[in-house]
Amino acid sequence: WTTSMSTSILSLAPSASAVVTVTVTIPPSTADQETDTVIITATSQGDSSKTDSTALTTTAVSTPVYGVVLSPDDSLSGPAGEQVIYTLTVTNSGSVVDTFDLLPSGNSWTTTLSSQVVTLGAGDSQVLTVTVLIPPAVPALASDQVSIQATSQHDNSKQDTAVLTTVSTGHSTRNYLPIVISDTAQ
Repeated sequence: WTTSMSTSILSLAPSASAVVTVTVTIPPSTADQETDTVIITATSQGDSSKTDSTALTTTAVSTPVYGVVLSPDDSLSGPAGEQVIYTLTVTNSGSVVDTFDLLPSGNSWTTTLSSQVVTLGAGDSQVLTVTVLIPPAVPALASDQVSIQATSQHDNSKQDTAVLTTVSTGHSTRNYLPIVISDTAQ
């Protein structure tokens, strides 16, 4: 890392001291908690055998980046009185560990999430399921839409939404046919 000092030459009276400012420039691509150490050595110009050194360690502290991706939007259908199950993936698109709240909204039909809170490392993903119960009394082609929103607990402006649309295929129909018994022995 680039290091500079406010001065490289000092004139001091016997037993005197002075403050020297050391500036370290941390490269933009440096990872969080990466370190760099510089050794600063003072040497007397009158007697080069008189020296003293100190080690200065600089630690990079990155500003955390928060983000979340929830996908995919989807549409499924099923018979009235049955349930459909969606599979969603929540991904931490940020640079640090984060916890996400998952909340359904806008739905009329009973909707259940396998997890309502998920904690993920940077770049990690987790699969979750959303179960929608199609009410038994709904006709064919009736539909309901639910928005599942994932929100960062560390920065609630970081959120993403998946929209799930469920369509009823109506009631399961069963055709009952008469049983005809014939005596073929005659």
